[in-house]
Amino acid sequence: MVSSFKKSLDFLIRSKEFKEWKKNSEDSYLADGFIMLNDNYKEKLDNLEWQIDFYSPKKDLMTSFFIKDKNISLEEKQKILKEEHEAIKELNLDKLKINLKDALAKIEKKYPKDIPSKVIIILQDIHVPLWNITFLTNSFNMLNINIDAENGKIIKESIMPFFEKFKK
Repeated sequence: MVSSFKKSLDFLIRSKEFKEWKKNSEDSYLADGFIMLNDNYKEKLDNLEWQIDFYSPKKDLMTSFFIKDKNISLEEKQKILKEEHEAIKELNLDKLKINLKDALAKIEKKYPKDIPSKVIIILQDIHVPLWNITFLTNSFNMLNINIDAENGKIIKESIMPFFEKFKK
């Protein structure tokens, strides 16, 4: 299972902050989890504190919950960067079979020379539940890999010099 994410989500759902928010946001559902890590991420994988996002289809807005040192804060009514008719899918935890450690190990095995200085992780559903993982490497590359969270297969991958992303 997706242990650190599940732990954070369980902590959030039991909190008074979430219960209070949910009273006025009944249509909202789990959309994604987000986290950014430094190069020493391996030693922290079991105790990550995620940003957890819930989407309201009625309002077409996102609410983000930030968990830090067992404290919860939230940011409501956020506009979403998406195509106008694109749907934000609900993240179904029952479909998640590949944990974050296994997804990262797959990337590290395939790209052993691309040592990350930052790791950006999004757990989301885009046609399938997936780990959308980006390494900003010490060699100034940006490596992005989408791994199917049900079966562990790489769906999409790209690597480019970091500064290439900003050229026109």
